[in-house]
Amino acid sequence: MPKKICQVFQGDPQWQLVKNIISSQLDIDRMDYLLRDALMTGASYGHFDLSRLLAALELNDRQTNLMVSHKGFMAAEQFVFARYYAYWQIYFHKTTRSMMATRYIQPRTSLM
Repeated sequence: MPKKICQVFQGDPQWQLVKNIISSQLDIDRMDYLLRDALMTGASYGHFDLSRLLAALELNDRQTNLMVSHKGFMAAEQFVFARYYAYWQIYFHKTTRSMMATRYIQPRTSLM
């Protein structure tokens, strides 16, 4: 199993589709964290139509990459805007940045 996982990320062509599902601009991890973070923060941003987006995914001719069909353009657009707004309203929010800075600074000051 570890060998197969390495093949996925070392560019083995037979694993290209799996790699793109796991790590790309439209990957399952990004979809998950956007929806989860919106839910956990109570933010109205970060929502998109996951079911519609997944239903609209198709394989390209070489079957190595996923494409969004025309029926999923609106859902894909929602996803892109959800990422944009989530970054500005959740990840770059002043409270979030303050907490992250505190986490970074505190361990270093205790070493002095």
